[in-house]
Amino acid sequence: MVNNELWVCLIEKVWAKIHGDYVNTEGGFMTETLHALTGAPTKWINTSDPNLWNTLIEGEKRDWVMTASSSSELGNDSNAS
Repeated sequence: MVNNELWVCLIEKVWAKIHGDYVNTEGGFMTETLHALTGAPTKWINTSDPNLWNTLIEGEKRDWVMTASSSSELGNDSNAS
C-alpha cells in the first residue's frame, strides 16, 4: 500500500463487521457511512446540480472529505438525501 495507508482497509473491515458481512454493505450512499463513522454532517449532491463544479472547488479549498459513486440504476436518484 502506498504511504502505509492500512487504515482504509481496516475501516472497511470494521464497517462490514458492524453490518454482519461485506455483502450487507453493498449499495447505499457514502454520506450514511461517513456520518456514522465520524458524526460529521454530510451532503449528497447529484451530478446534474448546476453548482456542482463550484461545490467541488469549495470543498477542495476547505479540505472537505469528498467521495464519488455510481449506480447501475442509471437515472434513479430516488434515494437522494
